[in-house]
Amino acid sequence: MRGSADDEPITQRIGALEEGARARVEGVVRAAAAPLRSPLLDRACVYWEVRAGLGDAPERREASVFWLEDGTGRLLVRGDAIDVDVRAQRAQEILTTVASDHQALSEALRVIKEDLKRAGGAEAKRLQARRAQLAGVVTFLLAVRAHARGKVHLGGSTLAQQARWIEANAPKERPAEGAATIRMAVDRYEVVLADGDRVVAEGVVATEPVPVGLVPGGGYREQPTARVLGPGSSGLVRVLGVGASRPEPPEPVRAGAPPASRGARSGKRQGRAGGAAAAREPDPRRFERGVLATLVLVALAAVAAWLFARA
Repeated sequence: MRGSADDEPITQRIGALEEGARARVEGVVRAAAAPLRSPLLDRACVYWEVRAGLGDAPERREASVFWLEDGTGRLLVRGDAIDVDVRAQRAQEILTTVASDHQALSEALRVIKEDLKRAGGAEAKRLQARRAQLAGVVTFLLAVRAHARGKVHLGGSTLAQQARWIEANAPKERPAEGAATIRMAVDRYEVVLADGDRVVAEGVVATEPVPVGLVPGGGYREQPTARVLGPGSSGLVRVLGVGASRPEPPEPVRAGAPPASRGARSGKRQGRAGGAAAAREPDPRRFERGVLATLVLVALAAVAAWLFARA
């Protein structure tokens, strides 16, 4: 077994599992059938799904059978019985992105404040419009951050109502400061499990017939049965991403541009995973103070403009 009382779940070694036991195992995904191709980025995988923004359920998905191995043995996992749970990883990615965008917005608003001290006429109006736009993005970020933390801040009394508010009120124009959060909150993205990814899976151990058509060399080629991680009474095998299999929003694909190579994707995935682990969640009080200060500045600017027009 592996794990700590603080943050790592206890997992069991595959080679020590008993028939009929409910198990939680960590292992490496190995393809057992011809690879699938993900629809957004054309990645080779054993499972893909497409999700939209903050939605909890995939809009569409495709899965195949695969092996899960850990050095002591391997289990067969049927694709039609799995539920890939990305909620925790997605929430952390959103919080990290919100923190980065909020820092960029704060700096942009600081620069605008300084520029307004020297600007006049059309330039001052342009800066005031820009400040109002960024203040709206800050408010949107506040709602997205609350939603990622399972709290309701805007748009109603339930998370479902807030999710609809976020979708309906996503800024039409996406300034560089805040664009990443807006994209994560409303755009479609894909989640994949690929050969070599490391995951945690929960299910019940059983012995079942080997499906016909497994890729040669996948193990158990001459055996009619294999150890399978099945759904048990829950109806599903729960799969959670770990390390390299953390879900990512897709990078924008230019028309006619070829998909990135697997090697390049792997390097980016590992770098992002390390960066997310090192980043800290923003201080809620500091975030609230920043939003309040921004809204106060916008209100003062509106009053000043009104007084100027009456003069």
